Amino acid sequence: MDRPLSHRDSDDMRTATSALHASLAEAFGANVLPGREKYILALHLIMQFLDETGAGRNTINNMALLGTALLNLNKGTVHPLLQPAPIRNRPPDTTEFWLGRARVAAGFYILLKSGLTRKEAKREIERHRHLQPLKSKKTDRHGSLGSAAESWFEQLKEGTVSDKVALQTFAGAVTLIDEKIAQGLTTEHLREFARRYLEVPRVQSPS
Repeated sequence: MDRPLSHRDSDDMRTATSALHASLAEAFGANVLPGREKYILALHLIMQFLDETGAGRNTINNMALLGTALLNLNKGTVHPLLQPAPIRNRPPDTTEFWLGRARVAAGFYILLKSGLTRKEAKREIERHRHLQPLKSKKTDRHGSLGSAAESWFEQLKEGTVSDKVALQTFAGAVTLIDEKIAQGLTTEHLREFARRYLEVPRVQSPS
């Protein structure tokens, strides 16, 4: 019987990973599948990869549960997993927005590490006008995009953001950046790295 890929050589693992990347790119291609169905397909592809690479059955079953919950939304049934938590006041901005802000905050951090002052880093971020929709109409409405980015950076650095996914994303980015700096990344490469972080997908402005 074939062994799981986790026990085979690295070439087989690279092949399986490349195949997953290609399949996910096709699943998320323009107009391939409507609405959430592309995400359901992506989960199925990831489950297949996990199965092939020796992931535990509990992990795969939990991924299947999420896929089923998403599929049931098409039938008008909301699984408890997807029930929104009750909010007393204004709902917080979604994870989608905070993930975008985490990337911008990481870009701001890289610009500082590249030698720019805070004022210069804010001015650089303000050149990326496609980031404007990430500003909150309530909390960021009076400030510039650069000032908003500085605020997101401070909030994520201090851990005062309630969105745990965004906090983890920012922390992971900072760790990666620090590793790159330790490897001797030049100022020019750091600023190019920052520009990559600032290439955030366009989103509709939050409330």
